[in-house]
Amino acid sequence: MNFFDGYGINILPKSSITLKAGLSLNGYKSSAITYRWSSKALNIKNAAGQKEATYGSLYTIPSSKTSKSVSNGRLTITAYVHDDDPNGNGDFEVASTDQTVNVKNCNLSLSYRHFVGNNTEAGKGTTLKAGDSYWFSLNGADFGWDFGNGSGSKRQTFYKIECKLNGKTLTATEVEKNLKNNELSIGIGAGGGCPNRIITPKKSGKLTIKATLYRNGKYLKSYSKTYTVKKFTVKKTSFKSSKNVKGKKIALKWKNTSGTGYQIQYATDKKFKKECKTKTISKNKTTSYTIKSLKKKKTYYVRIRTYKKLGNTYYSGWSSVKKVKINK
Repeated sequence: MNFFDGYGINILPKSSITLKAGLSLNGYKSSAITYRWSSKALNIKNAAGQKEATYGSLYTIPSSKTSKSVSNGRLTITAYVHDDDPNGNGDFEVASTDQTVNVKNCNLSLSYRHFVGNNTEAGKGTTLKAGDSYWFSLNGADFGWDFGNGSGSKRQTFYKIECKLNGKTLTATEVEKNLKNNELSIGIGAGGGCPNRIITPKKSGKLTIKATLYRNGKYLKSYSKTYTVKKFTVKKTSFKSSKNVKGKKIALKWKNTSGTGYQIQYATDKKFKKECKTKTISKNKTTSYTIKSLKKKKTYYVRIRTYKKLGNTYYSGWSSVKKVKINK
């Protein structure tokens, strides 16, 4: 039967929704099939007071046969065929299905997880870092609210998520595809009980995320929240001295800056593309290092930068390059 499966059916308090059942059965016309709706929670009864609903392919919750206060529960649809079975007992059951009906408010909110390396951490606050990726979820928008939006060629969108940063907007829908512009990008999320997307702001500014839900092609509910995106900067350092010392070595000293530590690169290629080596200094208070095992008569190019770890690792720009010839 054509009936929503998986997440149940959500309905707002004091509202109604019309359900439609349909069954294709080989050898029988659709007019030969009727449907019986039943639910104890929805107070659907026949004249004798038994748990049973009227025949028909359409049913509205709440209807004239339901109480004013609809409660959560399960709704069952059973299909019958008008025909004689081998024993001559008249109508017989050919299919049955049921779904949970959830009566509740549609309360939306946004939450996110921050990508840190290959993992994610629960996000806090409304300040984001430019260049980092965040996995946003639209809480409260479980797919029980999607009932009524159809399927196939008649499918109507369930949600839109609009992300606006510095006047540029990207809009994601349930059609999963990657989106990007100069200000931000939106990536495909993962499975789950609510819409979710991976959002990466590229530049600093105010990021507004507005999510809108639809049912039967009409507006149902929306929610928006604004985040501050900041470009995280790490202060550069510079060399105080860089000189060749005895033993084919280069002695380096640099200025102390705030951060976690430093990275030193050295190579015989002034563009640092060939035979380039990197040394990481993990302590911020260390301000000197000696490069060893170099080749005599060769000229080396050296540069340094600061790094800081705050979940992810952030780097300053490189210092000016120092040129040192190994004569000792």
